[in-house]
Amino acid sequence: MANYIFCGGGTGGHLYPGISVAEELRTQQPDAEVIFACSDRSIDGAILDPTGFAYVGQPTKPFRKNPVRWPGFLWAWWKSIRQARALLDEYQPEAVLGLGGFAGAAVTIQAAKRGIPTALLNPDGIPGKANLFLAEKVDRIFTQFEQTREFFSASLRDKVRTVGCPIREMLLDGDRQEALEHFGLRPDRKTLLVFGGSAMADSITETMMLFREELGIRSESWQLLIGVGAKKFREVQQMFNGCGVCAKVVP
Repeated sequence: MANYIFCGGGTGGHLYPGISVAEELRTQQPDAEVIFACSDRSIDGAILDPTGFAYVGQPTKPFRKNPVRWPGFLWAWWKSIRQARALLDEYQPEAVLGLGGFAGAAVTIQAAKRGIPTALLNPDGIPGKANLFLAEKVDRIFTQFEQTREFFSASLRDKVRTVGCPIREMLLDGDRQEALEHFGLRPDRKTLLVFGGSAMADSITETMMLFREELGIRSESWQLLIGVGAKKFREVQQMFNGCGVCAKVVP
């Protein structure tokens, strides 16, 4: 049996592409065992529990500019490094895949130090700070867009492979009628899906506010399906209550 560690998390945007890769890996290599080293945020468990993949929450925290937060960050980082070493000792992985974000750093760095094959999965158009930091340490960087290569230093661009964004198999088997019934949508209207990830970026929320009048004019022929994380759910729901726009807001 071959073990692999996928490290990263804190948001669905980091975990879902990793789950897609893990599922395909398990299809191609049935004896593969994938362990996720994720953050200790509740969203990570909520996403990974239904998949059946094993996971370990890490104590690591995102770096903050406020110096008051530095001691807590350093203490969590030290504990995460110790945990990463223990994970590598226990599972002896064939390779490690970093999924992005602060939760991907400790295991990726320790694996690279041991000479274990390492890679980053970077679906974002512009790499985040964690991936820019880890880029020098890994063997390969997989991106969704060719343009993303330009955001890495010239000396690292040979590592970059443009592969697109991995999609979970279940998303390819959708049925329109079933979806309309599931979400309570009307079949005689066009549907605009608004999806800003678990955090629902403020820019998307503000754009929807600006666009609300335009949507109201077209309310007879259009409807909205808005997926939003728990923190913004009530705010977005209230935004569309009583405004004349047919909008289904779901967590």
